Amino acid sequence: MLKGDANSNDKKRPKILVVRAKRVNDEFLELLQEAKLDFVSIPIMSIKPLPTSEYVREVIDNFDHYHFAIFISGNAVRFGVSLLQNSWPTLPQGVQYLCVGQNTGRLLRKYACNVATPGTMLTTEGLLSMPQLKVLKNKKVAIFRGKGGREDLTIELKDRGALVNVCELYQRFIDKTELDLARATLPLIDCLVAHSGELLESMGKPPETSVDRISAVVPSARVGDIARVLGYKRVTIAENALPQAMLRSTQDALDQL
Repeated sequence: MLKGDANSNDKKRPKILVVRAKRVNDEFLELLQEAKLDFVSIPIMSIKPLPTSEYVREVIDNFDHYHFAIFISGNAVRFGVSLLQNSWPTLPQGVQYLCVGQNTGRLLRKYACNVATPGTMLTTEGLLSMPQLKVLKNKKVAIFRGKGGREDLTIELKDRGALVNVCELYQRFIDKTELDLARATLPLIDCLVAHSGELLESMGKPPETSVDRISAVVPSARVGDIARVLGYKRVTIAENALPQAMLRSTQDALDQL
């Protein structure tokens, strides 16, 4: 558990709870600290790599035959590039590399040149709106993601005629001990920041005693809908999941209290 602005003596300062998986350098938490916001980070989710299946190995070995490679997250880049470099020390230039988010794209550009991300809508829907993916008949697409990810992208790409192979490289686990701690902390805070629907659903319904006070800050309208279904009355939807956008929405949520 990480706390920010612990030296503040202002007991009236709003409390923020962040529950996403722990990162080596978490820019969002750094921004919260720079803004002198009082927060607590309880990473209820952990990420673990999956054993490499024969299916994934075949995609890796024939990677130069693919037209597109889509990386869903930073973890997909880390685990995917590690596997690819075993067979391809220099990633094939004939492949068009696509990412949902700008941070994911920034990470992938360390290894490949022709990397593209959606302009503003940093979501699956934004990715599907990119001109590169409009005409896909008989185009081979490899998707690198975690186990159990959303199927919307795969289904739509196939509907457009693409030959899609999904490589599941890692798995997300909910840490029960951390989850219990986060749930016990929830009634005490004013703002819950959940970067995904899975995190929000794992946290469950807001406590009845503080449901009128707690704001849920989320990165998309889809996750916002999940928050409302769970019973959150105050929902602030960020422009996207980037740290600066999530910070602005967190500050907006606190200003409305």
